[in-house]
Amino acid sequence: MVMDNPEPPGAHKKSGLHWLDLTVSVCALVTSAVSIFMAYQNSNAMEDLVHANSWPFIQLSSGNSGDSAPDDHTLTFDLSNAGTGPARIYGFEFTVDDRPVNNANAFVNTARACCEREYQAVAASATNPFDAIGSVQTRRIRTTMLASGQETIALRWSRTVRNAALWDAMDRARQSGRISMHACYCSVFDECWDARSNNLPVRRDRVCEQPPPNPGVTN
Repeated sequence: MVMDNPEPPGAHKKSGLHWLDLTVSVCALVTSAVSIFMAYQNSNAMEDLVHANSWPFIQLSSGNSGDSAPDDHTLTFDLSNAGTGPARIYGFEFTVDDRPVNNANAFVNTARACCEREYQAVAASATNPFDAIGSVQTRRIRTTMLASGQETIALRWSRTVRNAALWDAMDRARQSGRISMHACYCSVFDECWDARSNNLPVRRDRVCEQPPPNPGVTN
């Protein structure tokens, strides 16, 4: 007795009608293509969601008033991360008239670049210039990480009777846009932006590089 070979499981049994078999094959091919397309779209959507949840947004701001009392006048330059993810800050600098100043002793270099006459007048009023200038708080910003919702101070300087002329000159330069800040920062996915005072960050086409020491004004 001769026995037929069993048909493999899942094998499509032909109907004997050519047009019907062709239609079934085309439908199966379309279904597979749609499934692949939907999986690809879903993958892209998930990737976009992850990037959106890790998107840093650095804001550079400045002000001229303190928090402790109405007559507390403090010049401040701050950075804050208003985005949803951490920011890796690779570069930060003050600029005066769109020219970067040397980060080494940034306050003195910025003061001299914008207001040399007032700086010299205040510095000459005391044996030690910083006795007249007063206490200046600064922080190294370059190569730091700023978490979502975190802010940090780049420079803070209070107004006194002795430094009033220089303080007022620098505040006027700040308000007119002569003194500003620039930062280059990246997300954890190496998407990078340039942030500048009074401007929205601009997306870069390459990652931030460590800037070389710039030739700004020196001591």
